[in-house]
Amino acid sequence: MTYSVTVAQMRSHVRQLCEANRIAINYDRHASASYREREIWIRAVRSSRAYAVALHEIGHILGRYQLSRATLVRERHAWDWARRNGLRWTPEMRRHADRCLEHYARQESIPQHKATLGGPLVSQFPSAGDVAAQRRKRTSESANASKRHSGSQMNWPRGLFRVWGRRKRSMGYRVRLVFLALVLATIRYGRLLVLHW
Repeated sequence: MTYSVTVAQMRSHVRQLCEANRIAINYDRHASASYREREIWIRAVRSSRAYAVALHEIGHILGRYQLSRATLVRERHAWDWARRNGLRWTPEMRRHADRCLEHYARQESIPQHKATLGGPLVSQFPSAGDVAAQRRKRTSESANASKRHSGSQMNWPRGLFRVWGRRKRSMGYRVRLVFLALVLATIRYGRLLVLHW
């Protein structure tokens, strides 16, 4: 016996999920989601594909790893959430999800997108051990970066270099440091200091 789901049931399911989880629905031609605002933009649910996309956008809010910096991780887990929480997952919905993930994999091969997409597309989701290892690596890298910029080079607060970007010994770097020194002195002494060159 096959279980068939009508378009009306799919539409109702999306509405119920959003109401239960306090997610605002907006109708637009291009689908997207805002994790922080708990808001999705979708087309009206009139087909199984539109239903899959709506579930996918809800998955960007309710799914796992949605705060990851790697786009492929967020996308894979949003599709996984959609597959697990849909009333039905058809071959057409699966093909659409695969095409979307392949699109992000192709974008990864373009140099300007490599930094935002993360690692290569794989058919399996990352294991908990892989995620933990990546987190440890990022933590150790940030610890090493703060050691490099500790007070041995200058007598500035530790987070200063993170505000201004990478440390470069250029004229722009020196100008930013002088400007920052003026701002800090103004805050400390309550008046603008005049520099004599």
